[in-house]
Amino acid sequence: FFLMIRRPPRSTQSRSSAASDVYKRQVTQGSFFEGYTFAVFNTMQDHMSNLLQWDSKDKVLLIGLASSITTIGGLFGCILGYQLLSRGRRKAFIITDIVFLIGIGITMILNTSALIFGRFIEGISAGVNLVTIPLYVNEMTTRDTRGGFGTFHEMFINIARLISYLMGLGLPKQGSGDYYTNQWWRVMLALPGIFAIPRLVFYFYFQKQETPRFYALNGQHQQSKEM
Repeated sequence: FFLMIRRPPRSTQSRSSAASDVYKRQVTQGSFFEGYTFAVFNTMQDHMSNLLQWDSKDKVLLIGLASSITTIGGLFGCILGYQLLSRGRRKAFIITDIVFLIGIGITMILNTSALIFGRFIEGISAGVNLVTIPLYVNEMTTRDTRGGFGTFHEMFINIARLISYLMGLGLPKQGSGDYYTNQWWRVMLALPGIFAIPRLVFYFYFQKQETPRFYALNGQHQQSKEM
């Protein structure tokens, strides 16, 4: 996929190379769990309704709530994202990933309230990503590579959705011997953590710098020039 981005001119190769390395992590991790979180419950709703023993009277309501609660969380996340960005792009990603992992942990509990609340927390994290990733791309790439990089955000969102649907093929069929003991549903809900943990480690321990624009907006012009 990364070959789709044309090679930048020599004058911008150094900065573009650094931005490319950072943004590859951003787009493959943040964009992935953003798209995956919003889509994954669609393929497992019947299985989860049976595991949680939702009766026919409340089933439609609870499925709708568990499916849409991430969107509601995403709305709050978008609002929160602008507040976090003012404290630093790097800090925003660190906080977002911690919150997302907490949400995943809550959804691992086989309980209706835990599932809904955990997905709400995940939705907040996904909403923050929806705001922060495009801005980060804009500030960390050069004009001649920005369009190419920007396509990856949407591309990986849709790849994540596709993967979430394919993951549903691993759920046991109703009536099978391990239907109520099979743990594949936990694997499906925990999968985005594989992407969140490396990004959290990367920004916490390795990527200590903010974007040039953030430095400039905060009067740190020397740091901005060095980026």
